Amino acid sequence: MHIHRINLEQISELVTALSNFAWPIFAAGFVWTFKAEIRHLFERLKRAKLFGNEVELDKDIRELQEAVQEAEKEIPGAILSDEQYKLNNQVLSDASRDPRLAIIQLAAEIEKTIREIVSSMGLLENKSFLGVRQSIQLLEHRGALPAHVVGAVQIFFDIRNKLAHGKSIDENQNILSVLDTGITLLNTLRSIPHETHVVDSVGVKLYADESCTKERTDVTGIILETNSPSGLVHTHRIFPTTKSTYYVVGKQVAWEWNLSHTWDETWYIHPKTKEKIRAWLGAGEFVGRHLEDV
Repeated sequence: MHIHRINLEQISELVTALSNFAWPIFAAGFVWTFKAEIRHLFERLKRAKLFGNEVELDKDIRELQEAVQEAEKEIPGAILSDEQYKLNNQVLSDASRDPRLAIIQLAAEIEKTIREIVSSMGLLENKSFLGVRQSIQLLEHRGALPAHVVGAVQIFFDIRNKLAHGKSIDENQNILSVLDTGITLLNTLRSIPHETHVVDSVGVKLYADESCTKERTDVTGIILETNSPSGLVHTHRIFPTTKSTYYVVGKQVAWEWNLSHTWDETWYIHPKTKEKIRAWLGAGEFVGRHLEDV
């Protein structure tokens, strides 16, 4: 009896050892045999996990397309510069390598364009930063942005934020739709009518008398070319500034002022015609930044 008990224990241990040894082989065989079914199962699980995000983004994309189509009706099409065409093509080129990054880059360009409009209209008020939503609210309040443009910008940045926080667009066609509609939105924003101000001359000497003999030593003049919203009217005006070494001729500037620094009646000699001209009866200091620095 004692011998029989020992044999049964040995047999049990042998079966356990064999099962432990055979299990990895069995598991590997099972996975190999049913690999197609297992892959399909994982894809279904992954699809189920992402499905809610995709449906949500699909809805956002449709709303963006509709809003941009309406915005195009409200604002005439933009005449793009060579640089702007190049930028649009670069975004599409980047999309072939990293679609998510291309959408984020496009969002940055839209934000930059909105910031330029706000600063050109004098709404930035020397702030170093103003968010997109605050900027479009200012422009909407000013009557510079139609409702559909405001809505389109909000939807586009909602999509950008969702992508930045991990939500995915599963189909390439949807990615291209976002980029295509986003570029149309950018072009629409570029065509919003607003004045632009470009540096024409800097370091112009200023005088306290009409004969231009008493030079002002604490300030110089900056002449700006202001272009009307239509682009058909160009005017040149001179303003006082203490930042003449900062400004670069040909660069576009924001419409910003420091009214704690003022100068009374002043004259200057026009740098091109050499004519003696009254600059102003009274003026505050112009401190507008280059748009690239806003």
